[in-house]
Amino acid sequence: MLAIDELGTEPLDALGRWLADLDELVDARTARGRQTVATTNLSGTDFKARYGERIADRIRGSGRFIETRAASLRKRSSEATTTTTETP
Repeated sequence: MLAIDELGTEPLDALGRWLADLDELVDARTARGRQTVATTNLSGTDFKARYGERIADRIRGSGRFIETRAASLRKRSSEATTTTTETP
């Protein structure tokens, strides 16, 4: 199994090399029946806009897209650590 964390945070190059590499990776893994898990903060619509219909379709065809609407754990964690209290 391959896990790709935070898909959507990587910079995209002007020539589209990253998209071509991702397409090739997803295509090869799908053809071999290999599992791939990806996490992202992108909605389904934003994912398709960023990566294109082909990659989105390959991922949909070999798995599920699960969108959560929970608050960011990172944001809650940083708020908890940056909250200060004054002592009298």
